[in-house]
Amino acid sequence: MLGLSDTADFRYLPSPTRLLSGYPLPDQNFYVLATTWPAPEQRRPGCVWTHSLLVDVSDLGDMRFPDSLLGLYRRPDVAETDFLASFSVPLDYRDAPTPDLGGIPDDLLQTLVWAIYEPPPRPVAAVELPVDVRDAERLLLRFWGQQWPELRRTFSFAEAVTPRHVGDKVFDVQFAEIRQRRTSGDLSGVRLVHGVPNVRVPDWCAVASDDLRCPGALTRFLEMYGPEVGASRPNLATLAQIWTTSRQERPSRAEDLVRLFGSAFPGGTEASGLRVALFGPVSGRSVADDLSIMLALLTAPQVAGASFKQLDLPSRAAVAAETVSGTAALLNALVDNPSRSRVAGAVVAGLASSADPDGVELALTARDDSLAPLVRRQPRIATIPSVWTSANDQAEIWHALGESRPARSLRTEIIDVIFEVEATIDRADLVERWPDAAATVLERLSRDTEAPSTAAWLSVLSPSQVTEWLSSHRDVDLLNALASVWAPDALVSVPERIWLECSWDPQSVGDEQLVRVYVASLQWLTSEKGILAAKIFDRLFPMAVSGQLDAASLAALEALTPDISKAPPGRKVARALNRVLRKATSPTAAFLVTHHDGFAQILTEDRARGLARGLAERVAADPTVATAWQRAIIEKTAAKSQKGGLVKTVEDAIKVVRKLG
Repeated sequence: MLGLSDTADFRYLPSPTRLLSGYPLPDQNFYVLATTWPAPEQRRPGCVWTHSLLVDVSDLGDMRFPDSLLGLYRRPDVAETDFLASFSVPLDYRDAPTPDLGGIPDDLLQTLVWAIYEPPPRPVAAVELPVDVRDAERLLLRFWGQQWPELRRTFSFAEAVTPRHVGDKVFDVQFAEIRQRRTSGDLSGVRLVHGVPNVRVPDWCAVASDDLRCPGALTRFLEMYGPEVGASRPNLATLAQIWTTSRQERPSRAEDLVRLFGSAFPGGTEASGLRVALFGPVSGRSVADDLSIMLALLTAPQVAGASFKQLDLPSRAAVAAETVSGTAALLNALVDNPSRSRVAGAVVAGLASSADPDGVELALTARDDSLAPLVRRQPRIATIPSVWTSANDQAEIWHALGESRPARSLRTEIIDVIFEVEATIDRADLVERWPDAAATVLERLSRDTEAPSTAAWLSVLSPSQVTEWLSSHRDVDLLNALASVWAPDALVSVPERIWLECSWDPQSVGDEQLVRVYVASLQWLTSEKGILAAKIFDRLFPMAVSGQLDAASLAALEALTPDISKAPPGRKVARALNRVLRKATSPTAAFLVTHHDGFAQILTEDRARGLARGLAERVAADPTVATAWQRAIIEKTAAKSQKGGLVKTVEDAIKVVRKLG
């Protein structure tokens, strides 16, 4: 500070008045704002007076109009008695707006802005500027005041003819009233401003220079977001460029903002507040502008960075997708930008909740390719019903899904949509690729077992998958559907207890289904109780007697019946037949005449004897009433029970049966 408060520059100036400087004190929490005057009244030539104001760095953010400090500087007057005592009195500083920089041409001001902040950062020497000395002082303080506190703390400036340094660092900006002769080495790495170059400066320079003249919205923007980007001069250029672009009305504004931001802050963690302000939800922003931002983010998803969740892309995409054009634009952007990024996933989530069907149709009509590649990258897109209904080849959508391996919860949503639109897919492939999907399929089938696709789905499900689901979901309608689709060999995998616990009623299905279940139930007789088989027999046998069964069902019934008495549970079926035979009506008689080889064998021994004895007595009393079935029962019982000899006639059989009685 002692060295910087001294200068020999006044000897070069034609009309020396005072020189302003500002610099940080290394390793101390103070910033120095100093004014230096020549002191010709002193005996030693080259003496100067310097009045330095020390500003605590914690107060830098409170000074919005630092050029109002100029009124606080006082040159010491040695003619005053005890003149140094006046400098011990506290200063009354009021941070208030100051006059405009009207004396500085626009093009010069824009050139200075460009030189100071354009990357890469270099020291700037502005010489022989066509401005008043007082305007130059105020301009330096305006540059300093436009910056955010962290940048102010490192920024150094001075009115000086010779180079000035803070430690080994050259001052950032120096204004020189005259151009002093220097060696070429003195200017190495220095950006020299000597008038206005014949080039067009960037647009942001004009915005920043206007804000220097009258501090306003840009300064507040820099104060708000500058602390997030650090103390680097080029970052002010970046922020000013972002501010300028955000205020321009042009179709590419969103893309330009994303490009600028992504180039300046590629790490994903910097400038999080600014990231959300630019690309997050903003009250009052139009849906069209919001859509443009999301489309731009899809081209550069890394810009979302660590602030991804705060951008709230799913809900915003859902709003944009409520229109035909919004849905089509988002779908096309997703297809054209092959990325599995979180941004794409969030946009897909929003689309899935509110995509306009006409928008999906429009997107598919406008392009030659399908949505299958997008489904492969973002399987959630398959939860949009119109993606299926608008597709030329639904099998292609399914094939893409099979390759994408979506999460289990997402698979459930996709299956729901497949059911909803009755998509034409390889159902067997679905169950094979997604084994856990069987439960979801069965859940959907249980809601509407009469749906056209029920049979097709049940035909690809394995018995074990269905049995596992039925063990926890007692669904009698699904059992009836199974009876219509599955063969007995598959039905047998559903244990008898499940049918009973579901209160399955043989009356609830048709003849063909009933026979299928009966055939399956007979296979349980070695392990189950035979209750279901007996129930079904009670229903089937009267139908067989009355001729209600078709030939195939009757043949199945007759072929299986002889075997059921071999296992103890088969006796329940035998008793069911016995109950029928107790009331031996003519239809029953006619039926047994034709089918006695099968059904007579399941009669229990006692029941057969009792029935045969009663018949024998009737035939003996009146031989004319003897019918073929009566003779058959009598002869079979007599032949089965006789211990020798051969029954040749009914009369012989009657004698045998009477002896047995």
